[in-house]
Amino acid sequence: MHRRQYFIFSIILLVTFPVGLASYLIIHSLLPHSSTPIDVTPRIWRVGTVYGGEIPIHTFRLYNSSDHSFYITQVVPSCGCTVFHLERQTIPPHSALQGNMEINTTGKKGPFSVSTSVFIAGHQQPVLLRATGLVVDPVPPTVDMGELLIGQIKRASFNITSLTQKHLEIKNVRTTHGKQLISVDATENSNMAHITLQTAPHLPPGRFKEYLTLLTNDIRLPKATIVVKGYVLPRLVVSPYPISLGVFRDPRTAHCVFTISSPYAKPFTVIRIVSSPPGILRFSLSNYPNTIKSVITVLPAEGLKEGSLHANIDVLVNPGERRLVIPVYGLYLDQSKL
Repeated sequence: MHRRQYFIFSIILLVTFPVGLASYLIIHSLLPHSSTPIDVTPRIWRVGTVYGGEIPIHTFRLYNSSDHSFYITQVVPSCGCTVFHLERQTIPPHSALQGNMEINTTGKKGPFSVSTSVFIAGHQQPVLLRATGLVVDPVPPTVDMGELLIGQIKRASFNITSLTQKHLEIKNVRTTHGKQLISVDATENSNMAHITLQTAPHLPPGRFKEYLTLLTNDIRLPKATIVVKGYVLPRLVVSPYPISLGVFRDPRTAHCVFTISSPYAKPFTVIRIVSSPPGILRFSLSNYPNTIKSVITVLPAEGLKEGSLHANIDVLVNPGERRLVIPVYGLYLDQSKL
């Protein structure tokens, strides 16, 4: 009985084992594998710094170190800005395949990281080709002229670089208000142009913004638009001006209040206030939003003589270290002579 069962089991095993082994081998050959014996050079393409609009190109080398050929079924970039070109789709054993990656940086700014996945038949995990870099503007998007005094002429400069690495020519320069606010001078040097800006002396007080458009011969950068901005410090208003102390008999009772204010919402500070001649006037300052108030008191100094009083208040104000000279006058009658 046992021999018969053993015999039947042996027959079943002999029949099913080859079939099962063959099925396993067939299915295993069809299933994707986790890794491929392909060496990529370089693993990561470090693009470095490029100008916006440039299309850097780099060649990757895929080497098949196995004894079998590999067939590339699909190439999937991580974004629409990346294109990968292959010279062929089959990698023979112990052979290399080259492919070029192109990255279109138009519209990009700042650091970037892109990749391309290369899928191979029979393998689940793709071969990953990566690229990292930094995109900067070929021209500065904004030129800040900073703070200017009324009537002050200020200059600033920047460079514009050709994206085609050819001789750059500035064909035309356009500004929003012509030369009323900004004058422009361009100096061309090979694939770069040096732009110098100069403010007009009649800029009105307050903030200004000018749009500068440069037309070039660069087919990849035919037009560049730059915002030029700044702030013209307003004139400070002194009230009253000039300052009158009237008629006084006792210097200790002679005083007056005056204010320095800004008609714009721009804070300022007094960094120095003195009288000329020195030692005649004393000041007591109080700070308010956009206004400084001071009480003037006449000092009974030895140099104070009976008659007309003529003095100046010399004020130094930040920002801009602007100097204000405020005249002060009055009539002193020495009461000791009455």
